[in-house]
Amino acid sequence: MKYIALVVKGQTEEAFVTQILNPYLSRPDMFAIPAIAKTKSTPTGSHKGGAPWHKYVPLACALAAQPDKAAVGILMDFYGVPRDTPGFDAERSGAEYREAFLGRMRENLNSYRVQPHVIMPEFETLVFAAIDAGTRSSLTDADLGALRDVIRHFGGSIEAINGSRETSPSHRLAAASRPT
Repeated sequence: MKYIALVVKGQTEEAFVTQILNPYLSRPDMFAIPAIAKTKSTPTGSHKGGAPWHKYVPLACALAAQPDKAAVGILMDFYGVPRDTPGFDAERSGAEYREAFLGRMRENLNSYRVQPHVIMPEFETLVFAAIDAGTRSSLTDADLGALRDVIRHFGGSIEAINGSRETSPSHRLAAASRPT
């Protein structure tokens, strides 16, 4: 059995690895294991998600040192990249910046066994893409219609809906799924 460890930002990414990525791999000899970078530990338990960059590095390197791990990656969206990540610049975007940014991250990790990956839209944007494609969910038809209206308002560009913290895909989805 080959294990791929993925250090992730939070519960959404953890669910993606376990519920989407693992079935997609569909190989009996390969399995992806998510590991959430912890923000801090308290006597009442660990608080996870949204950790600073310096919490990702030791976790990823410790996983890479384990002989049962075939590969180790860091998976995060640009919206949630910790501000202390080497090379991070919230004002820049595009493919050229993304490659330079990933290069700085790799240099900081100093491990050929750990590969960072940053997707430019907020991770929850994938949920909007699924909704736009007609996938059913636990949301009501009215809520799904409202979310499709948001997509249409931005000319069908799902990435364009993220104008601020209040309008980010994760916040829009949370608002749509709240009981009224």
